[in-house]
Amino acid sequence: MPNDSNAFHDLKDGDGQLTVPVHSEATWLVLRLADRGVTLALDQGDILATPRHLLTDADRSDIRRLKRHVCHVLAYVAPGVH
Repeated sequence: MPNDSNAFHDLKDGDGQLTVPVHSEATWLVLRLADRGVTLALDQGDILATPRHLLTDADRSDIRRLKRHVCHVLAYVAPGVH
């Protein structure tokens, strides 16, 4: 996992017209949690984690700190995937 706390990448819409800069740490967080069996989902702007008992205090802190970026990652639909 990259360790650059200032790294961002762009998520592009299906037409490539709109890009949203996302903190790379948020993407790695979502992937790391998925690898540990934690599913994240959006519910009216809230982030839900299932199963919750697998989250550490550090995970919870990272989710809060990166919430806006994690929400973008969770809401993203890759171009051509609908």
